[in-house]
Amino acid sequence: MQKIGSITSSATASGEFTDGVVAAGIEPTILPAAWFNTIQRELVNIIVSSGMTLDPNDDTQIAQAIRGLTNSSVGKFELSMKRLYQLDNGWYSLNGDTFLVSSPQGKVLNSFSTEFKADWGISISGDRINLPNFFSKDGRGAFLRVVNGSSRQVGSWEDDKIRNIWGNVYSFNKGAYIESASQGALYISSTWNSSIKSGSGDNWGGIISMDASRVVPTGIENNPVNLGLTAAMYLGV
Repeated sequence: MQKIGSITSSATASGEFTDGVVAAGIEPTILPAAWFNTIQRELVNIIVSSGMTLDPNDDTQIAQAIRGLTNSSVGKFELSMKRLYQLDNGWYSLNGDTFLVSSPQGKVLNSFSTEFKADWGISISGDRINLPNFFSKDGRGAFLRVVNGSSRQVGSWEDDKIRNIWGNVYSFNKGAYIESASQGALYISSTWNSSIKSGSGDNWGGIISMDASRVVPTGIENNPVNLGLTAAMYLGV
């Protein structure tokens, strides 16, 4: 969009209008048609962008357009690079926070369709209504996956699990004693002598242990390589 200073040199140094001071040699800002055309095009674009056709008999079209463009964003979700306290106005963290049903946020949440609220766990308890919650009970954030339209629908929650980790331990007789070996996640962590075989000192006993870190990376939770972002929802209020 152009400022008046982009069209005429009679504007101020900052590109704004001035009444001028004729006695001091400062002329008032000239109002060329180019500036009015700029304003008109900007206003027309607001209406057209909303999908409406210009109606010379309707003086509410700009208000309708702004309302429609704003409402079309309500309920949108994004992964934001901003921290919780840095979210723009109208955006809220998806952490299950509650609001009074009568509050601006509560009214927006309650205005969503029954199906949308059911999918995302938005419900009324007493006089309060909650945001969707992307966190498990122990505070871990959920990883997002594309739905498959059957077993996984929008909003469906799936608890964590890992692929099977296997291992085995085997032994065989070798002459007068038993020899053992292991592979995979199972291993023989120690053996001990027993005098059950005629008082000899061969290794006749052992402890079989399980350690998944022998075959896969481990940590305090199951997770893929990941990057931290803030899950946020736009309510517009």
